[in-house]
Amino acid sequence: MPVAASPDGPIGACLGLYLAYTDLRDGRSRADPGFLEQFSAGVPQAPARRKEGNMLRKIARRAAVVPLAFAALLGVQPANAASGGGCTGAYPISSCISISGSNAVGDFYMNAAPDISRYWYRLEVKTTNNGSKWTDYLRLDRMGRFGPIYQPIYTIPPTSGSAVTIVHVYTSGYVQHGTYTSPRVYN
Repeated sequence: MPVAASPDGPIGACLGLYLAYTDLRDGRSRADPGFLEQFSAGVPQAPARRKEGNMLRKIARRAAVVPLAFAALLGVQPANAASGGGCTGAYPISSCISISGSNAVGDFYMNAAPDISRYWYRLEVKTTNNGSKWTDYLRLDRMGRFGPIYQPIYTIPPTSGSAVTIVHVYTSGYVQHGTYTSPRVYN
């Protein structure tokens, strides 16, 4: 036996709760009056909300986003041209290097769709004064950014040096396909 969509039945109660939820979610004090009259007569509605409270909530939400956006902009950025560094912009792999604090930071961008000839990679940050750091074999499974890895570049006692990122790309059978070297960054 079908259940009637009456305001006192289970469907009417669920519909009333859904409408009250969408009202609260969308910031409206009432749902579309025609829709409510047709399907939920007698079902309790969400209380009316004060308009000034809505404005304060919107301002608070937007104010919370500003520090997050600012923090993202302060993340590791490519080195400026004066210190060397940056990205090669090459196809299919654009290797990048920068300095963040006392570390050389290496990453790269995959600018082509991965296939069996570009299947694995190892990322290396190589410094002239403090050795190298390598990742394990990792999968090239998408386009976009890979990394970063960090290698300390400042030494005690202080010595000047430089660093590069080298992306080693391998086939699906672990045969080396190519190496892609970033610009050099100096400390």
